[in-house]
Amino acid sequence: MARERAGGYAGSVSLSPRPGLLDRLGTARQALRDAVDLDLTGLTTEVLGDALDEVVRLERTTAAVKAKVVAAVDRAGLAGETGAVDTVALLKDRAQLSGRDAKRAVDLGRRLERLPGTAGALADGEVGVEQAEHVARAAHTGRLGMPGEVEASLLESAKASTPEQLRDEVKRRELAADGDRLLKDEKLAHSRRSYRGEWRDDGMYEGHLLLDPVSGERFDTMVRGFTTFDGPDTPDELRRTTEQRRADAIVQAAKIALDAGDTPTNGGEKPHVSVVVTAEALAGEDRAPPAEMAWGGPISRDALQRIVCDATLTRVLAGDSQVLDVGRATRVWSGAQRRAIVALDGGCRFPGCDRPAAWTDIHHVRFWGRDRGPTDLANGVLLCVRHHHVCHEGGWQLTMDGDRVVTVVSPDRRTARTSEPRGIIPRTATTRRRTR
Repeated sequence: MARERAGGYAGSVSLSPRPGLLDRLGTARQALRDAVDLDLTGLTTEVLGDALDEVVRLERTTAAVKAKVVAAVDRAGLAGETGAVDTVALLKDRAQLSGRDAKRAVDLGRRLERLPGTAGALADGEVGVEQAEHVARAAHTGRLGMPGEVEASLLESAKASTPEQLRDEVKRRELAADGDRLLKDEKLAHSRRSYRGEWRDDGMYEGHLLLDPVSGERFDTMVRGFTTFDGPDTPDELRRTTEQRRADAIVQAAKIALDAGDTPTNGGEKPHVSVVVTAEALAGEDRAPPAEMAWGGPISRDALQRIVCDATLTRVLAGDSQVLDVGRATRVWSGAQRRAIVALDGGCRFPGCDRPAAWTDIHHVRFWGRDRGPTDLANGVLLCVRHHHVCHEGGWQLTMDGDRVVTVVSPDRRTARTSEPRGIIPRTATTRRRTR
């Protein structure tokens, strides 16, 4: 009987380790696929907890196998045989990975070949992929000693630490071993800072941000500070993913920074979002040309109505293209009106939202352009950026009665919710003022 050597186990007769490897991987994959079809209803929480632990271990074992296969693929030169530039490019194409994830997989595979203890701990499910990456990276730099020494000193910590805790421990050890080296790394990281943003063909804006650790901490703290969570009573159609909540946070922070007016001037003016629009489009006429942003191109009539709810308007051209009173701006809502509405509403009035008044625009209940809604207290209500968008582009209908009780109705009319003002002026005072 021949002995199978690729996996280090005795098996059936084989002329090559390839069939044995593929057989084992195929059997494991099929077993996991069968588990997906199991009915889990009726299982106790104890069994489900044990199942979760086992799934985590399986995931880590799979990561160890993946790292070993990727390292073998890299060492064998499969990328060159298939015409790929390198193993990273091969993984991007063959496994449909992002460039970042493909590079991480190749780096981990290469480094774990020299760290059998870490590779074994990952295979046994004792550490996760991120912990293994931190140990491998620390061993690779050489700042804490030879790879074997670094692995021996960090592995037990890796088994008992979260990825964040282990990362911080590595940084502390590196700083203690060579403070100058860490400072040089920080300076190098700062020099590599960059931001790239572009308008895509589908009209969306896409950006990529790379920051040094301190700047990244400041940015992440800002995003966390502006990130809001969806309450338990939020309708399903309005629930957001984590990525959407973080995107909303960045937009909210940008709006507040622009509204504060503390940004440097550009061409003698404070930066602001500019939209070019004809009088016909502003009035909501069907055949009017779409409004256009300075950088982002044309926008829908609904988006235009949302922007002009709480904006500064400047007439530039008459119908015959003659220049008129350029630079003489008229604010749709005066400062006094905004202060009064803030005192009445207290913050965003969309039911269930607790965003403060400083984070809001004034929304015309009857749209200012299309519906000729007046710019007065009875037609103005505070909405945060997200819910202002929901009431224009999202299709939700908002109405407000004489006591400023707001009602919103979903596009399919299955959901209707109300909210009462929470400002400092009593509702009875509001009613008396309106009826005089």
